[in-house]
Amino acid sequence: MISKSSWDNGVIAFTLTFVDEGAEDGVKTYRLREDGNIDIDYTFSINEELESHRQTGIVQPDQSNAKWRLKYNWLLSFDYYLIVELDPEYHYTVIGVPSRSFVWIMSRKKKMDEVLLKEIFTRLKEKGYDLEK
Repeated sequence: MISKSSWDNGVIAFTLTFVDEGAEDGVKTYRLREDGNIDIDYTFSINEELESHRQTGIVQPDQSNAKWRLKYNWLLSFDYYLIVELDPEYHYTVIGVPSRSFVWIMSRKKKMDEVLLKEIFTRLKEKGYDLEK
């Protein structure tokens, strides 16, 4: 569940995409909109210059609200993103895609406990995610 306040987090680990090439210090901010969709601002640095991408998470109707479609602009839209894991206290989340070819681990803090991170990696491997990319 995303509250009406922003949910800022550090991107702890991820599968590299064209958007992430050379990115450092990534932070995503999520804001719940009145229509139930999510505004997403992704800020990061490339060569010490601040970059930003805006996206819209379009929540797909089901009982869990754990399946989203990401839209970058009026033309570019991506397949479904799944909330693979969500900490009960909302300290971290794990986002993946149905093919298991991409995965992102995000935390409310810039750093995550190493033991917890290893446990998440183990669970992702058990679920069939490719962590070698």
